[in-house]
Amino acid sequence: MLSSEGPVPVSATIAAFTGAWSCTFDQSLEPGPLNVPNWALVANGSDFVPSTAVASGNIVSGASAMGSESAEPNVISWAPPPFDVVNAIGQPSFAFAGFPLTVT
Repeated sequence: MLSSEGPVPVSATIAAFTGAWSCTFDQSLEPGPLNVPNWALVANGSDFVPSTAVASGNIVSGASAMGSESAEPNVISWAPPPFDVVNAIGQPSFAFAGFPLTVT
């Protein structure tokens, strides 16, 4: 389903042991690889540095590795440009920071 706005995140998870992460949006996305440096994750008191980010269906998923310590809560952020998280008709998502991240 498309709205008059771009995609909005509805949930996000990370597997702290493996670093696998995903962010689910409310709309289908244009599939393909995304700009990895746009993504930031914090889980269990550590930054997780993404190494991949790929859109498929309404999910962006990827791999990451634990980095330095962080005092932030469990969150995911997306900070374009480029505005590469877009729905099927090319509407980009708005940047977001501090979106709740579920740690598994």
